[in-house]
Amino acid sequence: MEKLYKLSEFARIVGVSRSAVIKWIRMGKVRAVNIHGRWYIPESEYERLIRGEGSEHSAKNP
Repeated sequence: MEKLYKLSEFARIVGVSRSAVIKWIRMGKVRAVNIHGRWYIPESEYERLIRGEGSEHSAKNP
């Protein structure tokens, strides 16, 4: 199973604010999943982001 970063953890690793990550999720720039009211970002999104690739996926709420 792929590692999931908490929203705040992902923001710290990427070097941006939590609100910036939320904005990216809403814009579809970063794919995220909402589990029990909390946002998580897959590790593959970090790798994709540092490679400069855009996301075709939007936020998901399983």
